[in-house]
Amino acid sequence: MTTTKKLKIWTLITHGLILVGAGHGILFLFIIEIFTFPYLTKDSFIFSFNGVDNHFAVIGFLSLLGQICLLFSLFNLKQNLKNVFQIVGLILFWLSIAYFIYDTTKDSYTHIALVTVIPFAVCTIITFLGQSVRRLYNRIID
Repeated sequence: MTTTKKLKIWTLITHGLILVGAGHGILFLFIIEIFTFPYLTKDSFIFSFNGVDNHFAVIGFLSLLGQICLLFSLFNLKQNLKNVFQIVGLILFWLSIAYFIYDTTKDSYTHIALVTVIPFAVCTIITFLGQSVRRLYNRIID
């Protein structure tokens, strides 16, 4: 597992720059996180798969938790905790993307998010398979 600071920062950036269709426009995922705060303070925030009113709030909340976990992995000193926080952060990031895709499967603007998620997917692949690919590359070259 690759745990460099540069890769974690690129993972945060690429996840925040995923485009999400919103009505007649588009938003970046990090803007949705900002819009999440009013929903978190209300009593009506419900994590449900059927709620149309708050699906952006759930996406923003999962993304925000993922960012917090990834930031903890950046600043933690113990390697075991770094790995755990990084994995949990990536899982929360992917859950936010999966929830968005599940919630908007019948809408035509989901394809924008699927295209803009590719850089984030590359960062995730490098995180889990980067060292193995590098070792394989070195074996082939030598």
